[in-house]
Amino acid sequence: MDHRKPSARLYRIIAYLVFSVPSFLLSLAYSRAYLYGDQVLYRNFYESLSSANIREILYLQLISTGSSEPLYGFIAWLGAQTIQDKDVFFSIVNSIFCILLFRLLLKNKASAFFVFLMFQIITFLCFSVRRNA
Repeated sequence: MDHRKPSARLYRIIAYLVFSVPSFLLSLAYSRAYLYGDQVLYRNFYESLSSANIREILYLQLISTGSSEPLYGFIAWLGAQTIQDKDVFFSIVNSIFCILLFRLLLKNKASAFFVFLMFQIITFLCFSVRRNA
């Protein structure tokens, strides 16, 4: 019988999983609850990207949302090509962002609770703040 302690890498993987699942679920819950305001425009934009060519991204984004952030458009286009549901795709993106932030902050000796709290604040700001043009 092998009684070796699990490696630090195994603990990190478990921590990432324990952290990523709630972040994904919370992000999904928030995004499913936020249906109105500018999200109507962004949902329509995301749906239009499923059949769009990569060269059409900026044009569609500008006429659909009035914005022209090229990185968002490209990320949304990648999502629309692979995952039909905008909420699921961006919840995955948010979860990945959260894991990367978690890694960075743990590397710098921040607590997991602080990272989780930051994720909640960031998610709240991303979904709950109504932006008026």
